[in-house]
Amino acid sequence: MFNKTGKFFLLFMSLSLIFFIASSTIFIASCTRNPSVTAKQAGKDDSVNEIDLNGKQLIEVVAKSGGYYPKSIDAKASVPSMLRIKSENAYSCERAFVIPQIRVSAILPINGITDIEIGTFDAGTRLIGTCSMGMYSFVINFN
Repeated sequence: MFNKTGKFFLLFMSLSLIFFIASSTIFIASCTRNPSVTAKQAGKDDSVNEIDLNGKQLIEVVAKSGGYYPKSIDAKASVPSMLRIKSENAYSCERAFVIPQIRVSAILPINGITDIEIGTFDAGTRLIGTCSMGMYSFVINFN
């Protein structure tokens, strides 16, 4: 059915997937709720992050086929942060999400919410979130 090159490719891809899943540290709390109102529909600007009563900053990103939105996010430095990724019909590689700088990875649901504690960062820090293939990305700038 497969020639020698095809078998090697399948083996390579299988091992790559296993390595990706096994070698990454996952700091993830996931749920599958679907809020009916988005930040834009509620009149909020996508680049403004909320601070909850526990003093955590909520950074929101939408993952959908074709990438992550917004592409650039400004966040407050020295504030504990949680990244909330809202998946909307995500059927492509954007589901295999990573932030290599802090060793975070997650397989996002096709539709739903994924919350990831990312910690506190100094001013000037730039975190880059990307799909595992590097095709789609976004940046969080801490100021």
